[in-house]
Amino acid sequence: SQSPVAHSKRKLGRGEDVNVKITVSLGKKTGEIPDVCGMPYVKAALKLREIGAQVSAVSVYDADADAGTVISTDPPEKTQIGEGDKVIMYVARKRVRGSVKVPNLLGMESAEAITRLLSQGLALGNIDYVIADGELCGRVIRQSAEAGAYVKDGTKIDLSIGYDPETRQNTTDMNFGGDCP
Repeated sequence: SQSPVAHSKRKLGRGEDVNVKITVSLGKKTGEIPDVCGMPYVKAALKLREIGAQVSAVSVYDADADAGTVISTDPPEKTQIGEGDKVIMYVARKRVRGSVKVPNLLGMESAEAITRLLSQGLALGNIDYVIADGELCGRVIRQSAEAGAYVKDGTKIDLSIGYDPETRQNTTDMNFGGDCP
């Protein structure tokens, strides 16, 4: 902005000066999202507001975190944001029917993966078998929901398990016998 405003007219006397006041923007204030994981959500929200963030919280179940503490943020820590940008805090709560964080099952033996899936409050969906080298036989190669995503409690997660077509079995816990998928 400026004062006097642009294109305004003023009569000046001989040798008289005009002072023009100009206000220049320094641009949008930016800040870096601090690490607030593990903090009580009120303290974390205050810390995020200090950098100018608009903060909202989403309550999710996480068996590994204390209720009322921040599990993660979106965008994640160390991300540069501008003043007024929105930051979502995912806050741990006690187990009630709602959302659950999907565990990373990739590379796990199928029995271990299924046990982990069920212990997190999720359900086993379809299992399909995919040709894999010896190292991945009997292990989870794909899962239908991305690890770290939050899904509804009881959601079915499909798994793809590796197997060796020559031996017609995986190397850990399944024996296909006669008919292979």
